[in-house]
Amino acid sequence: MAAAWAEKAVGLDDNSGLAYVVLASAHLLNRCHDEALATCHEAVKLRTSCPAANSYLATVLHYCGRSAEAVTQLKEAIRIAPVYPSWFLTLLAVAYRECGELGRSISAAQEAIRRSPDDLDARVILCTDYSLSGRKERAKTLAREILAINPVFSTAAYVEKEPYKDIATVSRLTESLLAAGLPD
Repeated sequence: MAAAWAEKAVGLDDNSGLAYVVLASAHLLNRCHDEALATCHEAVKLRTSCPAANSYLATVLHYCGRSAEAVTQLKEAIRIAPVYPSWFLTLLAVAYRECGELGRSISAAQEAIRRSPDDLDARVILCTDYSLSGRKERAKTLAREILAINPVFSTAAYVEKEPYKDIATVSRLTESLLAAGLPD
């Protein structure tokens, strides 16, 4: 329903661009990556100085496998809004992870957790960082924290909601979480 309303809104003459962000979100959740990317670019074109449009473009770039570009775009969103939500750090952490910059990913995830102590996604990212970097005990500690926050956490359910374009990324994410001791 959100996609249908967003489609109507983007066709209006006085469109402010936010409808493009909503429509891009619907495209991404439906795993229509190319459409999500094109729609986000339209949002940023209309809302150049909008942290929401820029951060969502970073999100889509990340899920499309273009994480280095996502880092750059997210830094732009942070520049525009120096007071930003902690999920910007969570996104930065996951984009750094996919760029192979595990040290930066760990730092960003730790800061996201410091700012938002119940941030489950930041913990999952930190857990994968530790698992991928061979810090097995730290990964297991994070796995226990994740299960304390969400006792019914399932790796399969978590990965299912992550709309990555590249299936190899999904496999690597799954393997790292299972290796940390999280349930399938």
